[in-house]
Formats: sequence, C-alpha cells, structure tokens
Amino acid sequence: VFLATNYNRLYAIDAKTGRQLWFWDYDIIDYEEELSRLPLVPWSARFHGIRYWDKEDVILVNGFVCDFMAIDAETGTMKWRVKDTCLNVQGNVEKFRISGTPITVVGTYERGNMLIFHNSAAVPGPSAGRSNTMGIDMDTHKIMWRVFHSPPSYGDPKWALRECDSGWFATI
Repeated sequence: VFLATNYNRLYAIDAKTGRQLWFWDYDIIDYEEELSRLPLVPWSARFHGIRYWDKEDVILVNGFVCDFMAIDAETGTMKWRVKDTCLNVQGNVEKFRISGTPITVVGTYERGNMLIFHNSAAVPGPSAGRSNTMGIDMDTHKIMWRVFHSPPSYGDPKWALRECDSGWFATI
C-alpha cells in the first residue's frame, strides 16, 4: 500500500502486516532557491493523490515547485524528476499560486507515450498564473504540448472564441 501526505511524504506499507517498507521525503530541493527563480508565490499546497505507473514500477508524486517525481515502488528512491513546468508559460505574467482545490495532478497516456501533467493556479484567470495541462514525453521528460485553461494574463478578448471551440474548462 502506498500513502502520501500533504507534506509530500510517501510511505510504502505491507498490507498484510502494516509494517513500513520504506519512506520517501520531498527534501530534494532548496525551496528558497526555487522560489527565487520560478514564477511561484509561497502558498500551502494540497495534493489529491499519487499515481502508480506499472510500466516503470514507480509512484508519480507531485512536487511543490512546478515539478513531479517518479519514485521506485520497490525501493523508495527517486528514479527521475520533471521540473520547471511553470517556466516560460506563454502569455503568463503572473505568479502561480499552487494551492487550493484545482491542483497539480499527473497521469499517464500509454498509447501516446506521454505523461499528462496539470499546472493549475488557485483560481483560473489573472493574478494566479496561467492554468495549463501539458503532454510530456515519457522517455525524454520534455514538454511536447500545452493546452491553456485561461487566457493570457495581458488580456486577449478573442482567446475564448479561438481556443475553446470544442467546449470550456472552467468558469467563474
């Protein structure tokens, strides 16, 4: 059994005995240094869960600073990390407030060989960073595409007409 806490700690527990098998803590970053270089506002983060990915036998865990990690399910060691997902976001001039209910999530799309990652802000729209979902190549861990859920921060009155032809993601 794998358990994650709101403080980004991950535990592997033997389901039969309840014995802890391993423990992983998100202590791989210098939080102050990351805040100085990323468009982030310090905020309390909440996580909706983790994702077990059987292809690589890892647990995908969201980070606090526009990142996520793959933790080896057998050993609890980090295999790889995708970072800087909120750097150079087109049309974003505001800082991300990674918190609240829309939060970062990660999933897998095997047929497309992609990790799907969502960078949200506290609320869609201005003053919270530009919410977006991206496809990340499973092998290279590079961003392949992004879909934006809010218009550019500098304003674009025709954004919704141009970008939301098949529906919309959120509304106030």
